[in-house]
Amino acid sequence: MRTFVAIALAVLAVSAVRADEAYTIKLKLDVDTGLTATHRSVLKMSKDLKASLAGQKEFADTVKNEDETIYKQTALESDPSGNPTVWVRVYEKATRNENGQSVVASYQGRTVLFVRVDDKLRVGVMGEPQLDPKDVSKLLKGARAKSDPEALYRGLMTGKPVKVGDSWSIPAKPVAAAFEGIVIDEGRSSVVAKLTKVYPKGTSIFGTFEITAKLQYTGMTEDGQFIKYDPPGNLASTLRVDMAIDGSSSERSEAGTIEIKGEGRWLLGGMEARLATAAKLEGSTELSAAVDDATARVRPKVTFLADPDEWVEVKSNDGSFTIRFPVSPTAITSRGKKTTTTRWTAGTHHGRRIYEASVAEFDDPASIKPGALQKAVLATNKGARDIKEIKVGDFSGTEWRFDQEQSGATYEVIRRVIITKQRAFELRVVAPKGNPAEAEKFFKSFEILVKP
Repeated sequence: MRTFVAIALAVLAVSAVRADEAYTIKLKLDVDTGLTATHRSVLKMSKDLKASLAGQKEFADTVKNEDETIYKQTALESDPSGNPTVWVRVYEKATRNENGQSVVASYQGRTVLFVRVDDKLRVGVMGEPQLDPKDVSKLLKGARAKSDPEALYRGLMTGKPVKVGDSWSIPAKPVAAAFEGIVIDEGRSSVVAKLTKVYPKGTSIFGTFEITAKLQYTGMTEDGQFIKYDPPGNLASTLRVDMAIDGSSSERSEAGTIEIKGEGRWLLGGMEARLATAAKLEGSTELSAAVDDATARVRPKVTFLADPDEWVEVKSNDGSFTIRFPVSPTAITSRGKKTTTTRWTAGTHHGRRIYEASVAEFDDPASIKPGALQKAVLATNKGARDIKEIKVGDFSGTEWRFDQEQSGATYEVIRRVIITKQRAFELRVVAPKGNPAEAEKFFKSFEILVKP
């Protein structure tokens, strides 16, 4: 055990910080496995949107959000690289105020366990009731996010001694990766860090960094639509970070602002749509010094929850095929003159993308000529294009595309049809032209299980 005198000498040692001294920055980015730290974050966003379709009347909207989150996190297990594989969070606060309406997340006041196995992430909650599926989705997306502040912090570690007042460039690529859903033009972007202060804190030496980023972006995903920006949009960020620069502590705090401005275009139903965005985000986060809490290291007993965003597997009642949908589909069985058909349908993006699979059982298989029937189905779609033969296991079929007008908008339809002597399989994906759905993922998940 360290004596009082030893601790006092250590404190005196770190207090002797000279203004002209050079420091080789060493950062402790992770809380040690088994220790507990408190996370606090506040994020305020104000976003003005102006949209128009084909030069028609402009639509304007303003969105204001404020999120506040406080939780204690303990990494129970980690991989050889030190990345947590099992960690627990106890949420003290999780609230959102959206345009004056306050919402409390269902995980506020709850103990939540995260488990990562082979890059698959699961989340479980202690006690009842279960969490709102929207909150489960939010927790999982946050844990999976590509945003990696550590990539930015690694840019602070130059490997060379720096003095207070020194500035240096940080590669734009790892910083750009933190802005998920935005395509950054790295060649037109810059990130600069500056060491503005060095001071003693407890037995550690802390430093204050100011990080300025000027980024240009050429694309952004908004509500499932990919929007192109030409000329590029602008993203300006200023961030102040305080953290130990001697590698002795993971404690840190940061505060900053992000401003985004740009006007983008995309095709909606074959018509050009425009979106002008002006957004400002202000936020702060704190990570407390780590503490040794034996009670926090006890793995809680939880009920694991389904991932609302995971594609749902569907198997036909007769066991003839299996396929995955982006959300749970509805199933309808109908009786025709010579067939019995079951159709599964799922919609995403407020119904703008449709995924459909069907199987039709023939009453008289002996009368069926698969090749002729397949050609007849193809002939029903005037303007069919990109016609090609496809294979699903041992079975052959046909895929083609065509356009379809609906409510003044143009949709692209992709159909796949496989016809055997016993049954006909059909897959169909419908999406606004210029904004394709995940058709390939849907088609690849389709598997015929019963050989005719």
